[in-house]
Amino acid sequence: MEMTIRKALPKDVPAILAVTHHAFEAYARAVGPDIPVKALEEKRQDIEADLMRKTVLVAVLDGVVAGSIRYERLPGNLAYVGRVGVDPKYQRFGLGRALMEAVVDRCKKEGYDAMVLHTASKLKEQVRFYYNNGFYIHSTTHDRGYIRALFCRELKQPCQK
Repeated sequence: MEMTIRKALPKDVPAILAVTHHAFEAYARAVGPDIPVKALEEKRQDIEADLMRKTVLVAVLDGVVAGSIRYERLPGNLAYVGRVGVDPKYQRFGLGRALMEAVVDRCKKEGYDAMVLHTASKLKEQVRFYYNNGFYIHSTTHDRGYIRALFCRELKQPCQK
């Protein structure tokens, strides 16, 4: 199987939308049936807007967009990583790790001090994934109706957020 990580193009929007929805369905089941998950409310226009204001990368496996990741600059020279997702039928091929490594490399080259992201703290597999990729839990919040952990990966400076 041939995998590439590249910057997303406007033509990738339908595939990114499908990947995001497939990847976050399991997330939504885990956080609870009555709790809205913003990723599942996302529409084509939202991704098009993100292409203009964020860096969006896709993982392409044998010509199919199978994963995506986004990041943007926050105050304090932080990169906020979001919408990390791999279509469940393409998980276990190393796409998530490859996407994360690509973002880490870019963030180092772009001079960020640290990277931060949120995920549901009770999702053991995701928590383990982020720890295995150099992140640690900085703090938690309950702002979306479930406990979300703010993860940090220091690149140059300790996370201050």
